[in-house]
Amino acid sequence: MFKISTLKNDFAIELNDIFDSPDGIYFETLRLRQFIDTINKKIDADNDIIISELQKEEPDVYLSMSQQPNIDCSLNYFQNILLRSIFITSYTILEHRLRDICIVCSKHKVDNDYNKYRKAHPRSSDLIAPKEFLETKLQLNLGDLNDIWVSLKDYHKLRKLIIHGHSEIEIIKLTKLIDTKSSKQLLENNGNEWDKLFVLEFIDKSYYLLDSLIKLLNTEYNLVSYD
Repeated sequence: MFKISTLKNDFAIELNDIFDSPDGIYFETLRLRQFIDTINKKIDADNDIIISELQKEEPDVYLSMSQQPNIDCSLNYFQNILLRSIFITSYTILEHRLRDICIVCSKHKVDNDYNKYRKAHPRSSDLIAPKEFLETKLQLNLGDLNDIWVSLKDYHKLRKLIIHGHSEIEIIKLTKLIDTKSSKQLLENNGNEWDKLFVLEFIDKSYYLLDSLIKLLNTEYNLVSYD
């Protein structure tokens, strides 16, 4: 049964706005998932047209044209490039949202601005620094969220490999490692492509962490009442 919720104070309003606002976590996740689905369908449809046109040619001409750099990229690599870019974007969003949550918490619960805390702890990543801040400054018991937070460290490593131009072999190796840790085998190829399910699984894990963290803070500080 649907319950009407009431946010009790400014802390509650600002914290839950990170999740519920039109540009918040909930709608951001929906848009990302919809974009991935839409762009994949569009690329698949375009590729089908290209292949259909090539198949009208003689076999040797077909082979020669399919190996042309622009056609080869369209058919075999462009989709993967976009998925990789969406992963980078999604990961950046996760870090920014964790920072937003910590900034609101520092404003209302501790006399320690999160941005100053972050500068004082440069050795921690933007994924782990929020966790450390919440545990040390707010004395927040993260419970089961510890496991999901730690599991996301592999994606942090993957982002660094991509951003800093490491070899494709290293990227594929780590991608496969993450895949084997998942509840299901997502990559259905030889490691040269990114299945969209790999990126969607990361988005879902990020959403779960952010959603659960805000719910935990709501409970910890009694920020929401239900009629």
